[in-house]
Amino acid sequence: MRRLTRILMSFAYCYSQLLGVISFGYNIDTGYAIKKTYITVYTIVINVVTVSMVPYLLMAMKIKPHPTGQAALHQKLYIFMIMLRLAAVLLTVATNFLRRNDFIRNINDLQRFRENFTKKHCLRAKHDNFFSQHLYAKFFSSLFCEIMMFLTTLQIFRVSFDVTNAWVLITLSLLGTILNTLTCHYFFLALHLHLLFNNIADDLEEILIATGKLFEMQHAQRICPGALMTQCCQLSDQVDDLARAHRLLCTAFVVHEQCLHDLHDLHDGPS
Repeated sequence: MRRLTRILMSFAYCYSQLLGVISFGYNIDTGYAIKKTYITVYTIVINVVTVSMVPYLLMAMKIKPHPTGQAALHQKLYIFMIMLRLAAVLLTVATNFLRRNDFIRNINDLQRFRENFTKKHCLRAKHDNFFSQHLYAKFFSSLFCEIMMFLTTLQIFRVSFDVTNAWVLITLSLLGTILNTLTCHYFFLALHLHLLFNNIADDLEEILIATGKLFEMQHAQRICPGALMTQCCQLSDQVDDLARAHRLLCTAFVVHEQCLHDLHDLHDGPS
């Protein structure tokens, strides 16, 4: 994995812990997710502060009087969307903490699968490059969207509400990044699963090519029956290993799809 890829993923992990999105830690040596007391305590504190802070900040804001008409309609609609987004944030931080045991189990199962898979099969460089390129595109595009959304939300709040404390506006604008941060993690998981699926497909293609060559050699009588049987058995064992790996990955993919379904429910629930 490239150094820049590791740096970006480490930044996303630290930023997520700072926001309280990730309520567990990682063992750097093993790569497995583990529970840590200080992370749990911090996550509880930051989530409670987030949940209690939103109503307090909203009550401290007063809507400025604006003339009625179509000119202010887009501002009202945007404010309504922001309120729905803040409600989704409250649901997300609560649900995400309650389901952390499921997240830890699924992440550790995937890490265990990757370790066992790489012992028998090499991860190809082209798939690693594909992972890095799409991660860069997702990270920087999300960062750009976050900045634009933050500035737009800040401007709408400043124009529509009468607030003397600028930190109130900044805090409310930053809360909207929680949902996008969580979505990025699901994207990284889907990208990782895609990498492993493609690697299995390439391994299977190599086995099919090797099988075709064996039958060509048999037809040309360039290989004895005993050697043909031995190599066919070896290829059959490799197919069995790939079938088991594919089944485990399909299980992880189903879990990932369920997590995405739950995430969409959180986005659509308040509306």
